[in-house]
Amino acid sequence: MAPYLLVIAVATLASIIAINSKRSVFFSTALFVILIVFTGLRYQVGYDWIAYERYFNAVDEQISITSYFNKDYPLNVELLYYLLNNVVKTVFGSFDAMIFIISLLNISIIHYVFIRIDKNSLSFSWLIYIIIALIPIQFNIIRQSLASSFVCLSILYAVHKDYKFSALFFVISLGFHISSIIFLPLIIFYNYRLKIVHLGVIVSLSSLIFLIDIQIVGDLLSIISNYLPSIFSQKADAYSASLGASGGSSVSLLTYILVMMHFIFAMILYLDREKDLVNIAFNLTIMILISHLLFKEFPSIWNRVMAVSLVFQIPCLWIVIRNRLDKVALNAVCIFVGAIGLTINYYKLSRFEAIAFVPYHSYLQVVLFDDYGNGRQRTEYAIRYADEMKAGGF
Repeated sequence: MAPYLLVIAVATLASIIAINSKRSVFFSTALFVILIVFTGLRYQVGYDWIAYERYFNAVDEQISITSYFNKDYPLNVELLYYLLNNVVKTVFGSFDAMIFIISLLNISIIHYVFIRIDKNSLSFSWLIYIIIALIPIQFNIIRQSLASSFVCLSILYAVHKDYKFSALFFVISLGFHISSIIFLPLIIFYNYRLKIVHLGVIVSLSSLIFLIDIQIVGDLLSIISNYLPSIFSQKADAYSASLGASGGSSVSLLTYILVMMHFIFAMILYLDREKDLVNIAFNLTIMILISHLLFKEFPSIWNRVMAVSLVFQIPCLWIVIRNRLDKVALNAVCIFVGAIGLTINYYKLSRFEAIAFVPYHSYLQVVLFDDYGNGRQRTEYAIRYADEMKAGGF
């Protein structure tokens, strides 16, 4: 697990340097390159890759749109994701190239959005993102992570009133994953901030459902799916089935912690002066807070919202904090956050559930030392174990 912890340590150092040195751009750029290499050159790491490798292998080696409609594939994916696989397989012929291209796009887009929000928050934004989201998002939801990156671009350009590019990037996000549609109201009403009364009603009702453990979302999705176009109803049915499979299990301590954390984030952002980017960060915080309350046993929904929300939450929160603290306090915050991040990730990566991520294996090890590792066996075992636990009701 050392490579994961090393990346957190480097991000912590870059955050401290950003506070104290005018050469912080060099270190934040170095961190950006490290992240591209770390995520893009991973080899058979995580859960999600094995299903998408199977899909990649089934795609034709000649560029063809008609095959998408005429051929059966192991996964039901959107057209743009199919085309990306088709082009990469035609040009490079390697799923590892596919992983690298997706990682390059994701890390570059997030880095760009961080810079556009506040370049002085860049290193700290990456530190928090690495601690919270690098493994569950960049290593584990390949197609959704790509769609989420383009949602971030769409929101950013909407805020800057470049509506043509905002619409273009949103359509691209739908082309990678149709569930991006949940962010459409946020993009349309990007400059609207909920009134405190409306916010109180929404959060109170969601909290009530959360506390008394009413399982209404799966049933609601089942009903709605009957009236949706097939492209949406398939997703709704899949989410409903997943919710039903997890019903009855207790809410974890982590869920309560995440709910409280996002509630605090929402209050901090609400008290800041009204600006478009702060409004977006606030609205996304409410969105992910509600997703934790209503989808408490369905972390896949959290990840989809979090993949977008963190990119705006972190820099906006850091701006608020940075404007209220002196350098000594800011350094202490970075050191504290880095230490907490190292501790949490050490604990998470030490658990059996992290078998698909630990040890980290790089494609460079394959090329330089002919060392293929045992990532495939570990991932297949982890998936079988997870399926058995789910079937057993655990």
